[in-house]
Amino acid sequence: MEQSWPPTARAAGTVADSAAVQPGGPRQPVEALDRFDHADGLTHWRFPRVDLLVRPKRGSGSVTLSLHFPGVPRAETSDTAGLSWLLARSAVRGAGGLSGDALAAAAERLGGTVAPSVGAETMGWSLTVAPDGLADAAALLQAVAREPHLESVDVAVECRLQASDARRQRDDMFRYPLQQAMGLAFPGHPYGLPVLGMPDVVVGFDAERVRAWAARLRGARPVVVVVGDVAIADVPEAVAALAGWEGGTTDTPNDQGRPSWRAGRGAEERDKQQTALALGFRTVPYGSPDRYPLRVIGTILSGLAGRLFDELREKRSLAYTVTAMPWFAREAGVLLCYIATSPDREAEARDAMLAELDRLITEPPDADELARARNYAAGLVEIGAQSGRTVAARMLEAWVNGEVARWAEAPAKLRAVAREDVLRVAESVFDAEQMVEYVVRGRRSP
Repeated sequence: MEQSWPPTARAAGTVADSAAVQPGGPRQPVEALDRFDHADGLTHWRFPRVDLLVRPKRGSGSVTLSLHFPGVPRAETSDTAGLSWLLARSAVRGAGGLSGDALAAAAERLGGTVAPSVGAETMGWSLTVAPDGLADAAALLQAVAREPHLESVDVAVECRLQASDARRQRDDMFRYPLQQAMGLAFPGHPYGLPVLGMPDVVVGFDAERVRAWAARLRGARPVVVVVGDVAIADVPEAVAALAGWEGGTTDTPNDQGRPSWRAGRGAEERDKQQTALALGFRTVPYGSPDRYPLRVIGTILSGLAGRLFDELREKRSLAYTVTAMPWFAREAGVLLCYIATSPDREAEARDAMLAELDRLITEPPDADELARARNYAAGLVEIGAQSGRTVAARMLEAWVNGEVARWAEAPAKLRAVAREDVLRVAESVFDAEQMVEYVVRGRRSP
């Protein structure tokens, strides 16, 4: 029989009354083992089997709540790539006695939508609600994570949808070459696998396979992130449904080990009017202080005022699209460069891009160029801080990468990047002999 939501009336008028009764039985508040206060108002509570991160944003009128499981996607292999995303999607089709429609309606009554997400290091769900709905939102996410129905018919539908999405991604002339470059760099490792998986593999997954993957969550140590219009002291009680998670006491094991970098080239031909080229250069993991010079380098190269756009598009008309972006994970980093060009000018565009990257070493930015890049990079971080969802995502990113104590340092660190830092990092990164390269080659003119 389908349950109603919220799971109990709130006649007593306390958040604990709402959180204590929910699908799967009562959950009583659990006492925290430790509390740590970090910069910029972030508080970390360590519970026996859960970590809770809270950052108030008073006056915002909403609260973003997320429940994530670090390490789960790191267990994927080429045969299981896409399972984390399939589980995240399938779980919102019914959980804790609620059908998919009822679950969606319950989230809507709280003011939001349960949103699944999967990244290189973690998977989970988030929900943005009115402040007085936090306890019910916590109970709802607990049900999605711990008691997903994962009925065969629902999983089959999601398999087909995900396989279709993965096929469409293959036709994306931006994302696909970048993903293939990552696959060359980290062969067989989760960092090099597509989040959606391979279409021909995903269609073969079934409910039994997804249920087995879901068991990893029950043995994992999750992290709960709360950002918004809340009082810090009230949050542990409000999210009692999650603070009392009955899972493992340690992080999910890193099944695939440390990634190794492999330089290489790959290409394929398409019946397209353009060629897309992706280059990848090995950099540093998220925890390295050199990620700040790398972000500044990305700013110097990218955007309408960036060197790549100015030289390859404006001056030489070699590019339809051109950009560079750093990517960081817990144990690896990559600087990805991309250009879409005419098939007839592929070699010229490739050489011109490599020359511009090398020019960062022979002609480092002057004081004005560096100041603009630093301020722009820092400004993006500061603008993002206006969004509760963005702040929650950054807190989660810092947590899974072991940097939560320094999570608020980015603007100051970016503005402190010196010309010597840019030169030193550029010299260590831009090695054409060690890069990866993938080309989706269009049809040349007759």
